[in-house]
Amino acid sequence: MNKAIIKLTEKNITLRVAEPCPVGTLLNWDIQMPTDAHLDKITVSGTVTECAYAPDNGSGDYLLEVAFSEMSPVDQAILRAYIEFQDRETDLNKFAADHRALHQTFQQFSRALSQFITAAEWMLQQPTQKVTLH
Repeated sequence: MNKAIIKLTEKNITLRVAEPCPVGTLLNWDIQMPTDAHLDKITVSGTVTECAYAPDNGSGDYLLEVAFSEMSPVDQAILRAYIEFQDRETDLNKFAADHRALHQTFQQFSRALSQFITAAEWMLQQPTQKVTLH
């Protein structure tokens, strides 16, 4: 069963899967750790608590809510660290996107300001006509 993690907490996980899975089913799967981690993966298990068809994403997939089975303190610590890592990655990606948007805005402002300065300099170089009112 091909699974994509949608949301991960210390108590449960939401997965996107291609096939439905009955509530109460016990699942085992691996969560891949980041490349530089000392572990390649952590194996977790849990029980399906909810299975819902997700027609709105156009894929016809299902969303599974899975409550984790009892974990050892070491596995809990690893999972907690992984979740914190993912949260930091999300924050960094958001910061990078915000930075790119801000950079683009400043570039647009700079181009507009440059055009304004060029137009103002051109206008200053034009001879002015004196108008006399009687």
